[in-house]
Amino acid sequence: MLNFQIARESARDLLNSARQQSFRKGANIYWAGADGAGWRVVRGLVRLDAQDHDGNGFAGMALPGDVIGIEALLHGKYRFSARALTPCELVPWRGDTGLDAMVALLRLIEAAEQRTAEVVALRVGGADDRIARLLTLLRRGEPEGGESIALPSLRDIADITGLTVETSSRVICRLRREGYLGKRSKGSIAMAWPLPAISIPAFA
Repeated sequence: MLNFQIARESARDLLNSARQQSFRKGANIYWAGADGAGWRVVRGLVRLDAQDHDGNGFAGMALPGDVIGIEALLHGKYRFSARALTPCELVPWRGDTGLDAMVALLRLIEAAEQRTAEVVALRVGGADDRIARLLTLLRRGEPEGGESIALPSLRDIADITGLTVETSSRVICRLRREGYLGKRSKGSIAMAWPLPAISIPAFA
């Protein structure tokens, strides 16, 4: 069971630092129910989970440029839990002000709609297409879309794509055998681009 007092203090400490924060792969960024404010993703992918009676369930993802935790600005507490799918860097975000605030808000809404469409696409179609779309997003999470990516755990890959761990593992292993995914090196894995015979969606 989560210790929400620790969660609240952790989120508050991070926010008070008012500077860029780094999170290793798999690290918790904040928990549902904790006090806090918004964060802008600078690098990496963040997984969002909604709490239910059976535990946390996958609710969405955030990429560089996205803002997470906005609900805490309205209600004072996070509705979702956030965890680093890959090594991440985030900066505190308290809302845009000034003459450009409305434009910034509209761009934020547009980005949120785009991300929703991308997440839905990850759970539609064949296993190869789903994994390939996820790898596309992972590539976008790296600086300048580099050819090396940090691969999430198989459990995360399966949860996000709506596949089983076994199916996810089978597709990843096949991509390795065919030379599209290389060997791990310092937490990253080389990826050949473009990936083979997949339906790359418009957001790639």
